[in-house]
Amino acid sequence: MVRIIKFEKNGCMPCKKLDAILDKLGVEVEHKNIDEEDCSALIEEYGIISTPVLLKIIDENKFTALHGINHTMSEFKEFLEIEDAEAKTPVNPICANCSNGMCSL
Repeated sequence: MVRIIKFEKNGCMPCKKLDAILDKLGVEVEHKNIDEEDCSALIEEYGIISTPVLLKIIDENKFTALHGINHTMSEFKEFLEIEDAEAKTPVNPICANCSNGMCSL
């Protein structure tokens, strides 16, 4: 079974924006807040270097990740395997606090 984990941290505006996107898509994910939990083993295992990250674990040997929020709705839907990928415009303009739509660890 596919498992989706969202890595986030406190004060990360792109992380909050990703929550809104996931809510709009009706997607529930497992949340890992690196400021509140010891996620060091997962961060190292999957090479997480910034937040937010959606990590899709397909099986114990196969995973894929979607970094940041500067993606079209179609890209989010494709990653999350949701049908009806119609939007081609970026979901988020670049955050004033995070020049690339991601917060570094």
